[in-house]
Amino acid sequence: MTYAAHRRIIDVDSHLFVLEDFLHNAARPEHLDLVPSMHAQKGLAVPQAGLDRGRELLARRQSDPAAMAKFEAALMDNTKSGWSRLGAFDPKERSHTLDLLGFEMQWVLPTYSFHQTLHAAHGDALAATSTTLNRAMANFCAHDPRLKAVGYIPLNLGPQCAKAIMDRGFDDGCYTFLLPTNEPNQDSKSDTHPDFDPIWAGFAERGIPAGIHVAANGDYNPVSPSFKNNGKSELALGGDAPAGELSDQGLVSPEMQITNETTTASVNDYLALSIYIRNSNATTLGNQAIRIDIAPYLALSGDPEVLLQRMAEKLTGGVISSELEAEALAMINTIPQDQPAFRVTEAIHQIVSSVEYALIE
Repeated sequence: MTYAAHRRIIDVDSHLFVLEDFLHNAARPEHLDLVPSMHAQKGLAVPQAGLDRGRELLARRQSDPAAMAKFEAALMDNTKSGWSRLGAFDPKERSHTLDLLGFEMQWVLPTYSFHQTLHAAHGDALAATSTTLNRAMANFCAHDPRLKAVGYIPLNLGPQCAKAIMDRGFDDGCYTFLLPTNEPNQDSKSDTHPDFDPIWAGFAERGIPAGIHVAANGDYNPVSPSFKNNGKSELALGGDAPAGELSDQGLVSPEMQITNETTTASVNDYLALSIYIRNSNATTLGNQAIRIDIAPYLALSGDPEVLLQRMAEKLTGGVISSELEAEALAMINTIPQDQPAFRVTEAIHQIVSSVEYALIE
């Protein structure tokens, strides 16, 4: 049975942990000298030991079926280095991983190569590296229609340059693109300024959703003053929505809506990471991890219904809808019984990330 089991799952936040030559291997001759080294960005450390270990383990899996079986059995173990995990940087292995997960579709996003693009390239180099990133992502996903390549459009380079990068990325095979969460420079045009309309039209014409990832511009400002630089007038009575169709319907500005959506998603991600990491060997979050003593509940992991009810008693006073209960039980039952800690943490996460829990709190 796959991880997805009976559920239809579309994964929209799956990242690559590529090797340091990922972009340079995909660069066109005219762009090669403009693409910086992955080591030039300082946002995410790139340990050479992690890269070397990733190469070593891939070679072992490719030559030893027993090694591959071991990694398949530990597919959901998130305590290993990203480069050491199944499907981290090899396209064919990524497809095999998707077979094991049973996902219908997976948006494939860059990680270190994204920081390499955003934090180590500027001006012409940013345009060249963004174009190269989009080509590299498309090449990685080209063999499997389930894998959807997600590139990047640097809107801060201006509407004409951004549109050219977008068009070339689509031609190269990208499914969609990440866009900056907002424009952090308060003096620059908002991303919803009419000058950027061709960008949004490009998504609409293809019927493709745009990708918004919190802090994707690398200089995240949740409420940047630039959102008012949209070429539209403000209401005399105040408010953040521009005068016209949005304010007439009592809506907020698109930038504020994006802030709301990404904040909601970030809270859920934080809960998932902090709960799971606290109860594993990983130390990624340090003091940010949520401290939970799950020892008293490990014995209940063999009976998911009892476990979930006990968690509900602790977290919601016993209140849990039939819909949440069914979905939570389905998720818990995908975890093998010999992993009691993960069963307990999954029960906790299912409840605390639910709308019901948010309303109670």
